[in-house]
Amino acid sequence: NFMNLITSSDDESSLLVQSYYTNTAYRGQLKNVDVSATQGNSICGDSITVYLQVQDGTVTDYRYDGEASPITAAAAAFLGEFIIGEQIRTILTWDGEWIKNEGFEVSHKRRRSSISALLAAKNALHQYLQDGIQEGYEELL
Repeated sequence: NFMNLITSSDDESSLLVQSYYTNTAYRGQLKNVDVSATQGNSICGDSITVYLQVQDGTVTDYRYDGEASPITAAAAAFLGEFIIGEQIRTILTWDGEWIKNEGFEVSHKRRRSSISALLAAKNALHQYLQDGIQEGYEELL
């Protein structure tokens, strides 16, 4: 049962996760990708890849795919609603608190899953910028 996978005590948050998990608007690969990155989560075995198109310092398109838990996939879909049209310099300031403050809140033990796509996107943007930075879960939590 999907709802048993959600560990948040808040029913409204659980419904939000469920609605994003079933949302396929950003699922799949992009053609003409400028940069992509894959993020694994050794705790739950997830692996998610994000694909970005970038123009003039702004993300113009975003997709994700991979072997991901429902929370990781839902968070990746949630991220799609914010990342498209946003400037790189702003995205690089986002962290686990940002995603929680925007309304995607899960239990403490599932927080890594909620930021895997964001971490992959940030590392893809660091790769795009060729700035030599590789962030980890610790920087976002």
